[in-house]
Order: sequence, then structure tokens, then C-alpha cells
Amino acid sequence: MTLLLMASAVDGVKVSLNNIIHRALSAAEPSGVARSDGKRPDGISMVPWKEGKQHAETLWHHHISPLLKEDQLLHPLEARVYRECAASMRRIGRDCIEKRIKAVTTGGEVPNDILTQILQISCTDTSVDMETLVDDFVTFYVAGQETTANALSFAVILIHQHPEVLDKLLSEIEDVLGDRKEVTGDDLDKLKYTEQVIQEVLRMYPTVIRMIKESPRGGLELSGYHIPEGASISFFTAVMSRNPAFFNDPDTFDPSRFDVDRPRPGPFVYFPFSVGHRSCIGRHFAMIGLKITLTRLLKTFRVTLPPSFSLVVEQRITLLPQGGVPCTLREIS
Repeated sequence: MTLLLMASAVDGVKVSLNNIIHRALSAAEPSGVARSDGKRPDGISMVPWKEGKQHAETLWHHHISPLLKEDQLLHPLEARVYRECAASMRRIGRDCIEKRIKAVTTGGEVPNDILTQILQISCTDTSVDMETLVDDFVTFYVAGQETTANALSFAVILIHQHPEVLDKLLSEIEDVLGDRKEVTGDDLDKLKYTEQVIQEVLRMYPTVIRMIKESPRGGLELSGYHIPEGASISFFTAVMSRNPAFFNDPDTFDPSRFDVDRPRPGPFVYFPFSVGHRSCIGRHFAMIGLKITLTRLLKTFRVTLPPSFSLVVEQRITLLPQGGVPCTLREIS
């Protein structure tokens, strides 16, 4: 899969990068062009961006609040809104799946994307029913779009603030892609510095700043404290990844920390995708998407931020730049 962000952008246009990335992730063709009408080449109309984003935000907000405040019950009106949003997201997912199945059975052109891969698995595993397909599809859509868009937004900001990193990135991209704009599977392993940049971005600004786990049966003893069975335990990746005991000069953006010749941080020190049996199932998918999208963006456009821009970080369920990333795009000839 390849992505070309802002395929229809006018040279020199001023845009909000967050919104564009959201749109590109919601309606991207396998040929590498994100169409403004949200249509796929097989005729499937993808999730309307504003509707899907609003449903996803409401769903996440109300789904996670009981975990954050266990003693606070949802107001009946809030609970109704939550149920309606959840049902709407599932209707959207089911509609996309049914249209894709129809396209496959009628011999239509079908993109080789995550939905096609899920359907192929279902053909060989008879235990996968429609509700399971909807579960998987909605999970990838809700969890994979917001987090990727925010990570790329922070990446653009940090790269803009460190021109030496940008120069090194552009040099690697030129060496690997040459005159091509498409990123192939063989290219991914060669984009080593690009991956280091993404890893450092996630260290400084992890899109999910904390993970919530449940203490095991019988509870546990930790540093002299008893944690009862079933208690919610928060692990703050944003705190660990800036701990000077594990990272020298932790507030400095330095992708070389993740050079293959340097010691790797331990799994319980650096865990932007969580850790253990419940770690993010889409972590490899996310890294592939981040590498492809960042590479295509830098290969296609010169991105500049206004001189007055100042990063203010906002924490919702995910970490994001407050007010988005206003920038100017100039297409590279």
C-alpha cells in the first residue's frame, strides 16, 4: 500500500496537516492517490471523514471515561449517545465490508488494503463471522487513524525544528527511492533513518501517554505496597520515555538514540505500543503506515510552518498538537 498525501493540493496552499492526514488515511487508493471524493477504485464510498471522526472521538471519550474515573457512572443521556455512536460506527463498518464482499464476488477492482486482508482470512477461517469482521475493521479504523495522524503531525513539527534531521531524511529517501514516488515493501527495510526518526518522535510525544492494566488474580506486592486483585494500574510511557535515568538529555530530539549500533532501550522503558501479551496488535501495521506516509510526504512536498508557530501539546485520549499543524505545502517539481 502506498499513500500520497494532498494529491490534489495546490502549490503553496496553506493547510492544517492534521486534517489532511486524517482524510488521507480514511480514503487512500492503492495507487497512491488520496481522492477528495472519498471513493475507492472499486466504487466503494469510504467512511465520511467528519462523520467517522466525530463518532470515533465520542466513542473513545465515553468508552474510556469509566476507566479513568471508576466511581463515576455515565449520565443516561451520555450512555445513550455512547450506544448510538457505537452502533453507528458498526453500521459504517458493516456497510464497508458488505460492499467490499460484493465487489470481490462480482470481479470488481479491489484494493489490497487491510479490509481485503481481513476478508481473505475469513475465507479460510470458518469461525470468523460478520460480527467478528466488524469488530476487527472498526478497531483498525478507530485505533489506527487518530494515533497515526497525531504521530505524523509531531514528526513534521520536530523535523521542521531540526533541519539537520530533515537533510538526512531527504538524503536517505533519495538514495532509496531515486526518481520513484511509490514506496514498495522492499524499500521499507532500507529506510532505517526514517524509522529512527519515527521512534524518536514516539519517544518524545507518544500518542497514547499511558497504558491501563489490571492487577492479576490474588493481587500483587510491589515495593512494599499491596495492590488488590482487579485494580487498574496505569503505566505512563510519556514519563518513562523522558526519564533521564534511561535516556541522556531526554528533552532533546535525537533520532540517533535508535541507531542499530547503540544499546536499545528496554521494553519496560520504551513502550509506545504497550508491552506484553496485551500490546498493540497493530504496532507493525502502524510503523509501516508511518514510514510510508512520512516518506511520501517529504518526497512530494516541502513543508514549512509559520514563524509564529509554537507547539502546545493537548492531552485527550491521545496526545496531539493543540490547534493542529498550520503549514504551507509546496510541491517538489
